[in-house]
Amino acid sequence: MMWQAVFGEEFVVIEIDEDKCIGCGACAANCVAHNIEMIAYDNAEQVEDRQTSAIGDNVRKAKVLHECFLCGQCVAICPEAAPRNPYYQEELVAYNPETFDLPTQNVVNTVKFRRSIRNFAGQTIPHEIWHMLTVEVGGHMPTAKNTQQNRFYIIQNQLQEFKDLVWSALHEAYRKTSLQAEAQHKTLPADYQTIGRMLDNFDKGKEDYLFRNAPAVLCIESADPLDGGLAAGAIEIAASTVGLGVLYNGYLRRAIEMLPQACAFLDREVGKSLAACMLVGYPDVVFERTAPRRRPSVILR
Repeated sequence: MMWQAVFGEEFVVIEIDEDKCIGCGACAANCVAHNIEMIAYDNAEQVEDRQTSAIGDNVRKAKVLHECFLCGQCVAICPEAAPRNPYYQEELVAYNPETFDLPTQNVVNTVKFRRSIRNFAGQTIPHEIWHMLTVEVGGHMPTAKNTQQNRFYIIQNQLQEFKDLVWSALHEAYRKTSLQAEAQHKTLPADYQTIGRMLDNFDKGKEDYLFRNAPAVLCIESADPLDGGLAAGAIEIAASTVGLGVLYNGYLRRAIEMLPQACAFLDREVGKSLAACMLVGYPDVVFERTAPRRRPSVILR
C-alpha cells in the first residue's frame, strides 16, 4: 500500500511505499512541515485497519498526514527510495561523490573568474544547453515556500524581431514623454534622460546598450524577486562551465517592464516581476586572470 497526501485540488502528491520503508524515520525527522509520522504496528488488526498487507509485529512505517508543499526532502533523504512524488516527473540522480563533489578552490575560482560580458561571438546556443541552464539548474534553485513559480523566457530565434520592437517602442515612449514634459514646462524624468542618451547612441550606430551583440536574451520572471535572483546566479555559474558568458542588463529589464509591447511579446504573467534580464552568448574576449575586488564588510557576532 502507499500512503497518499493531497495537494490543493489534486490527489496523490507524496506516496510512501510500505514495502520499501524500513522505518528509519529519516523522512519524518527532516520534514519541515511535520507532515510525516512514524506509525508503529503492533498487531494484525491494526494493520488491516489501514488496508495494508500484514507486516509483522512492532514495525514502524512512515505515514503522510496531510497536505504537502512538495519540497522533496523525504524523497532525497530516504535510503531505500520509499517516498515518491508523482506530481513531478523527473529522473532522480543518486548521490555519487565522483560526480557530485567539487574541489572547493575550483568553485571559488569559478566564481571569482566570472566577468560581465559585453562582446559576444555569433554562435547560436544549442537547445540542450538551454535545457540544462533553465530546467536542470534554474528549476532546482530554492524558491520561497517552494512555490517553484519562476518562468524563464529565452529570446533567441526571434531576437531580431524583439530588438526592433523594443527600440521602436522606446522611441515612441521617449517622444511622448518629452512632449508632455515640454508642454508642462517640466524637466524630463531622469530615467527618460538616460533613455534619450541610449537612443541617441543607438541611432548613430555607436552602441546598443540593451542587447549589445548577444545572440540570446534570458529573462527570469518570479513572484518573489529573490527567487529569480537565486536562479540567475546559479545559471550564470553553470553557463561558464560550457563556455558561455553573461551580462546582467538592468537597462533592458526596466525597458521591458515599462513597455506593454515587450510584455505582450513575451506573454508575461500578471502579478510577477522580472527579477533579471541576462544577455547570454559565447564571449568574443579572453580574460587571463581574476579581477580585484573591494573587500566586503563582514560582521560576525
